[in-house]
Amino acid sequence: HAASVLGDETPVFLVRAPGRVNILGRHIDHQGGNCNLMAIDREILMAVHPREDDRLRLHNVEQGAFQTREFAIGELLTRLLWDNWLSLVNSAQLTEMLRASEGDWSQYVQAAVLRLQIQFGGRKLRGMDVIVHGNIPIGAGLSSSSALVVAAAEATVTANALEVLPSQFVDLCGEGEWYVGTRGGSADHAAVVFGQRGKVAKVRFFPFGVERMVDFPADHRLVICNSLIEARKAAGARNTFNQRIACYRLGAALIRQHFRQYAPLVEHLRDVNARNLGVPLSWVYRIILSLPERATRDELAHMLPEETLRPILATHEPPAEGYDIRGVVLFGLAECERSRVGVDLLESCRVEEFGRLMRVSHDGDRVARFEPDGTALPYHAPVSNAYILDLITALESGDPEQVIPAQLQWQPGGYRCSTPEIDWMVDLALGVPGVAGAQLAGAGLGGCMMVLAHRDAIGDLTERMSEGYYAPRGLAPAVSVCTPIAGSGVILNPWQQREPAGPIRIAT
Repeated sequence: HAASVLGDETPVFLVRAPGRVNILGRHIDHQGGNCNLMAIDREILMAVHPREDDRLRLHNVEQGAFQTREFAIGELLTRLLWDNWLSLVNSAQLTEMLRASEGDWSQYVQAAVLRLQIQFGGRKLRGMDVIVHGNIPIGAGLSSSSALVVAAAEATVTANALEVLPSQFVDLCGEGEWYVGTRGGSADHAAVVFGQRGKVAKVRFFPFGVERMVDFPADHRLVICNSLIEARKAAGARNTFNQRIACYRLGAALIRQHFRQYAPLVEHLRDVNARNLGVPLSWVYRIILSLPERATRDELAHMLPEETLRPILATHEPPAEGYDIRGVVLFGLAECERSRVGVDLLESCRVEEFGRLMRVSHDGDRVARFEPDGTALPYHAPVSNAYILDLITALESGDPEQVIPAQLQWQPGGYRCSTPEIDWMVDLALGVPGVAGAQLAGAGLGGCMMVLAHRDAIGDLTERMSEGYYAPRGLAPAVSVCTPIAGSGVILNPWQQREPAGPIRIAT
């Protein structure tokens, strides 16, 4: 396809960026929590020819789904008001552009290129002719958008011979994706970049680093089951995702205000833990108890200063029922504990315990429970005053049978970004012998769920999902076994990392 678009004799370099799964540590990278990540054998490929001007021409092999796009870096920046990257992504002009384009695929390429242009403001970056092909399902929670951002960033770095440290590269990709309107972290990009064959990476944030690489259990498989319900981050789901992140930030602000003695120690939400604060876990629960279960914007105006609220509330429309602050914060703190210990369990072959953590984690995102006849009932994870007080009582009892279940990692919290369909899929999977755990994959509101299953259980799992989910809905089964593979990079470069010759011209 590249030859037909660019000509047989046009030199190109090739870039690949895989999809990813985060097998434990969902929704917490932007709060400083650990993530346990795998790059998977689904990927985006780019054939790239550097240009002598600053124009990008984007072609997709699937032309019917992704139309050809073109933009010039300088022209695009001229249309936006900005002093730095944060002011650009918060600008009214960009908001209007995103609304008008409704999540067009080219925005993710723009995100990477513009973030690097602003980072390297002392030089004009050259444009590229780019041919794109990929097999990562879109809107499935497998980071198709983040893989596209990473691939575009790899192409831009290579075409311009930019010097970027790996950790800086990941941060720039994460910040770049803010361009499309989300305010997430860089866990997805870290997995896409740092994946290793057969390995799970434990990654930390603030500062970023890969803490450990451990083997994925040899006798188990990670199975991805697609609900075939898309959740596009650049469209309607973005508002809900940003509401949840706002709950984190509101909770952290309230904690710093209510417990001023700990404020210097709480830079990120993950810092609210017994180790960092030097307190028993029961006191952490008392901190959580101080948070409102739910609060409206009017109520928050009486709790926090306007200058604190303004940037937190500017990223989204308010939820009609108010912000679920306590449930989201409890989920985040518990998920930080789950993800902190996860690779230790894998390394010591305690797969069943790891699977239990996956199940509890999913309950934190769950929105539905089911009657024996399959009728869905609304589900809300427990976060009431009575529930938190019972946890405190259990911890202070000294009885191991009460103390162990009261540990933070076994509390689901209430993030609520699943769907009834995915909850049903999780419950179907958990009923199959040999399945250790199952949970939502990705940001949620559609997409996939993942299953950690013994290799001998794959056939039964596939049959159960087909009969219980896909066939009743008239859907073709979308079940696949994923293999951990290596992360992104340039796999063929005829320039051999030489900077393309000649001065760059700014397109007009």
